[in-house]
Amino acid sequence: MVSTYLMYSAVFLLSIIPAWLYQKLNHRSVLVGGILLQSKYLTGLFYFLILFAPVFLATIRWGIGVDFWSYFELFKNLQNTDALDVLSESREPLYTLLNYISYAIFPNCEWGIFLISSFIPLMLIVLTLDRFKTKLSLPMGIFIYFMVFYIESFNLVRQSIALAFILYAYWYILEHKPYKYIVFVVIAALFHNTAIICLLFYFLAYRKELLSTQYFVYYSLLFLSIIFIDQLLMLIQFIPIIDFYADRYDISASTEKFGFGFLIETIPVVVPAIIFRKQLIKENPNYLFFINLAFLSIPLRIAGYYLYWIMRLVYYVTEIQYIMIPICLCLIKNRLHKTIAYVITIIFYICYFGYMYVINNRGPGYPYQSIFY
Repeated sequence: MVSTYLMYSAVFLLSIIPAWLYQKLNHRSVLVGGILLQSKYLTGLFYFLILFAPVFLATIRWGIGVDFWSYFELFKNLQNTDALDVLSESREPLYTLLNYISYAIFPNCEWGIFLISSFIPLMLIVLTLDRFKTKLSLPMGIFIYFMVFYIESFNLVRQSIALAFILYAYWYILEHKPYKYIVFVVIAALFHNTAIICLLFYFLAYRKELLSTQYFVYYSLLFLSIIFIDQLLMLIQFIPIIDFYADRYDISASTEKFGFGFLIETIPVVVPAIIFRKQLIKENPNYLFFINLAFLSIPLRIAGYYLYWIMRLVYYVTEIQYIMIPICLCLIKNRLHKTIAYVITIIFYICYFGYMYVINNRGPGYPYQSIFY
């Protein structure tokens, strides 16, 4: 157990340190071994360094995760199936297509699909954070992702890809580019059907002319959704496109489930949205989208205790913390206060990681097993 923890720590540092250097040296040319590296080549080098360790660790894992053997068998059976037949029958054809691409590149190498399916989400997350690099700390965003979701992604392979596409697409909401946003949501949904719900998130975007109406309608609906949660869940579980993920409605769920776990999952998303609301909107009125989305995590998480697949939807909301929290930290002007805030944030997420993945054994990462041992 200790060796696994030390290994994860080393891998995270091997990614976070290059991220820090990349942001510090951004748009500069650097002399390396007598060779002057221009910024575009430097970007490629640092991207490789940021991605290499976590992608490598995810690639060589073995038997980790509830669905590991399902993904393993899917890949192994490709050689005996017709691609067109399989793709036409698949509910999430892009992941199936990814398996065929992996098989074409790495025939008879099962680790190939894990290489590709770990590279895509990590690359998209780094690209997303890179878009905000003048507004946030890139290494802090990557650190938060590692603490919150990296190990979970070993199990949620398809959804981790969908989540990364959605996170990348949120930029187009801030830029008010609905068509590009829709394209990325559709791509994400072809990896994991639950992503289609994110089409509705575009209506949470900042609209100056509709701001007062938007506030009233949206927060009224949030409040009512909590009050009438039972009635809503009886209806929502029959949505055709995502009924595949709907478990039986758990009417026995009660408030005893809303304990420390609920708080530790909700606090890092909702509290910064409350504390830094004015600063975020002053920095960029379009950041109102992040604030609106943060509050949506409350009714979704409550509903998730009754109907499991709704808990899957929470991930599309809570992943904004990789962006929003680093932005909030950078908005603190006082140097001492900023240092304290960074220390508190780091301690909180280390405790979060320890509680979720070490103590509660959430996700499949402990103990780590690889194809080598």
